[in-house]
Amino acid sequence: MIYPHPRNFDAKQPMIEDMLLIRKFESCVGLSDSFGTLKKLLDDFKFIDIAEADHLIDWEKIDTIDV
Repeated sequence: MIYPHPRNFDAKQPMIEDMLLIRKFESCVGLSDSFGTLKKLLDDFKFIDIAEADHLIDWEKIDTIDV
């Protein structure tokens, strides 16, 4: 499951002036490539729905936690 936030695709978003330098770096690096990264993910990865995943998983071999 993925959840890309719209902010992850806005390379021109305003920067908060009082933000720490490391936080500014983390918030900005890679934004210009984010659409390409998402497109590659969507092109290269085979997404399946829950029903198909349920069918593919051998639930008898899955470790469980007894509560």
